[in-house]
Amino acid sequence: MEAGTGIYNPASAPFLLSGVKKLILLEPFHEKKIDYEKFSSRFLKLLDIADKESNYPLPKNGTVLQHSRDHIHTAHFPPDVELLDNLWENTGLPDGSVDLIFSASVLEHIRHPEAVLSESARILRPDGYMINYVDLRDHFSNYPFEMFKYSERMWNLLTKQSGGAGYQNRWRISHWKRALENAGFSSQTIPLKKKNELALHEKQYFTPEFKKMPIEDFGISVLLISQKKHNKIK
Repeated sequence: MEAGTGIYNPASAPFLLSGVKKLILLEPFHEKKIDYEKFSSRFLKLLDIADKESNYPLPKNGTVLQHSRDHIHTAHFPPDVELLDNLWENTGLPDGSVDLIFSASVLEHIRHPEAVLSESARILRPDGYMINYVDLRDHFSNYPFEMFKYSERMWNLLTKQSGGAGYQNRWRISHWKRALENAGFSSQTIPLKKKNELALHEKQYFTPEFKKMPIEDFGISVLLISQKKHNKIK
């Protein structure tokens, strides 16, 4: 399952060419109006591009490729693709029905990450994985530490934009580690970018919530989280 497909650019399209049985696309920001015809057309074109440009021998899933040709100008998906019109925190999928969940630059825009992680743990099979690329940087300012100087109320007002993804939850790596453990994951967090030269100086201007956090939390700007569901959730 890909969470947050970007509406017109589902990164998961090539998975079908690798032989997955079913692909679920979930758009968690319901304020966005999905143009299903453009979405499906873009998705199917990506299948063709992935097939033509790959340097690796991919299984020729005749059903997928045939549907790519037949429905390129229609609002239809291949039969093994489902566009899920539910919230991420309440997908409606059966327990243990998903092998892999992944997202790219989505989790930082979720208002209730704990609920999303809990639901993800529920629908993943035992030992299933969730892989997320999380951009912890301030999406609204060119200065890396400005977002920690606003109260929650003011931050909500500043980031209240149409489209759903305007909001940014400001979670740091310690938030994610704690929430992942509580949801039943064994997590591996991999900092991809570090930039903390000014953090120590700027921290004096942070709101109390962020001022009490360890300085290491503000030196990580991009995070890759690989999460494995425990066989048994406490």
